[in-house]
Amino acid sequence: LIPSCNSSFTIEAFDYLHKGGRCSGLTAMLGGMLKIKPIIKVDNGSLIVGSKARGKTKALDKMIEDTLLYKDRILNNRLFITHTTGSEEEAIYVKEILSQHIADMIIHITYAGCVIASHCGKKTIGILFIGED
Repeated sequence: LIPSCNSSFTIEAFDYLHKGGRCSGLTAMLGGMLKIKPIIKVDNGSLIVGSKARGKTKALDKMIEDTLLYKDRILNNRLFITHTTGSEEEAIYVKEILSQHIADMIIHITYAGCVIASHCGKKTIGILFIGED
């Protein structure tokens, strides 16, 4: 099932990516100044930047839009919204929007574990599901 797992998430600040060596200091500084929120995807076990948005709401809307492209190929009608501390309201926002577009989907809101939290920081939010090949 691993190749069928889809996950994307957006972070609040570049601090943790910089501290973990995933971006340069210049990128972290400019990203923070311009309020850029990267949408990070897991691709073959590697983290890649799928796209970027200016502002958290635009990043969440982009993740929702990308998820809706797969709505007919999500296995078991289950989708997970996972988040770290401080993003509970955003998780509810994402769930409400997805529920409007995918009425029969079971959507679980979960807390991200310590590994995600330590690599990405607070106010990280992601959408995860298993899709058909």
